[in-house]
Amino acid sequence: MAAAVVGHLTGSAATCPNGFVNFGDGNEDVCIFFFRAKDTWHGMKSSCQLLGSDLATLTGNLHTKVIEYINDQPAEDLRDETFWIGGTDEVMDGTWRWTHDNSQIPLGTPHWYPCNRHEEPDGGTSQNFLCLPNPKFYFHSCDGNAKYMGICQIFPCIMSFLMWVLVMICTSRSFVNNFSIKISIANYAMDRDVAWTWYIKATGKFTNIFIS
Repeated sequence: MAAAVVGHLTGSAATCPNGFVNFGDGNEDVCIFFFRAKDTWHGMKSSCQLLGSDLATLTGNLHTKVIEYINDQPAEDLRDETFWIGGTDEVMDGTWRWTHDNSQIPLGTPHWYPCNRHEEPDGGTSQNFLCLPNPKFYFHSCDGNAKYMGICQIFPCIMSFLMWVLVMICTSRSFVNNFSIKISIANYAMDRDVAWTWYIKATGKFTNIFIS
């Protein structure tokens, strides 16, 4: 099902990992995962990172595309939910930034509800994390302890780092001789999607690397 949706959006289903939806424009892939298991903001950020991604940065037209995709899903699946994304003003209250690159998030139109600065963000120090509540899915400041679904996004720098780690593991004799790393990707169903949990263990002697 996910592959069919990706193909519908971009015609390039194979360019995003299984379970991710490609919101790219055909020239650049934008791989998004809707994490249906609910968690706090920090918990969801960790879950996204286990997938080789991070909480999403919804700038420009990508925010609109995500809203349209959510509204196309059954109400019992995504449309009635609230989602964590990767914005916070936890470091300095009132200054909102995307966590993956620390870039500042402009306030007001067109992303914040209700497209002006009179209502959102309005939570002060009690609501320092960005969420997309139904039914409009505009930006809201939310309590980070609330448990919502999450929107994860793969950023090129994250995937490049993971590939570098795997190359080092497979090619470096000194690394191999000094570490035992077991990487297990456990596939488990959450509704109709698949998530991956990575288990990494170092012991002092290289044994094997496998995917199960």
